[in-house]
Amino acid sequence: MAVELDARHHGCIPINTSTEVNSKLSNVKKPNQSASFMMMREDTQADPDLFLSGPNQWP
Repeated sequence: MAVELDARHHGCIPINTSTEVNSKLSNVKKPNQSASFMMMREDTQADPDLFLSGPNQWP
């Protein structure tokens, strides 16, 4: 958790903290049983014209 998810979606998403709804057939309420570490293309600074751009985080 040294690198928590930031506003640009770069960082760690711990287990049981997000709920992904992929179906209209069921009412999903339980959190996902997976953890993720999100990193994107490394940009030196955020570009407002590029969605989620910016530097990755490093502990």
